[in-house]
Amino acid sequence: MKKTILLTLTLFLGTFIYAQAQDEAFVQDAYKLTKLSSGAVEANMSQIYTMIPEDNVEAFKKELQPIMDDFYMKLA
Repeated sequence: MKKTILLTLTLFLGTFIYAQAQDEAFVQDAYKLTKLSSGAVEANMSQIYTMIPEDNVEAFKKELQPIMDDFYMKLA
């Protein structure tokens, strides 16, 4: 009886870990896809860049990058 329960728990745990690894791979692929399709977002951002003084645009882009990466991850 103990062997049956142990075997069942082991198979369940193995299946759970395998499914979780597949989910993480899917999320990473979806993240890559959203990054590749971000051309429309960049086109919209170029309109915003015109409203910022030219000497501050690069600093704005650096500050915006982590926010956009987080957005893409949530979108994925």
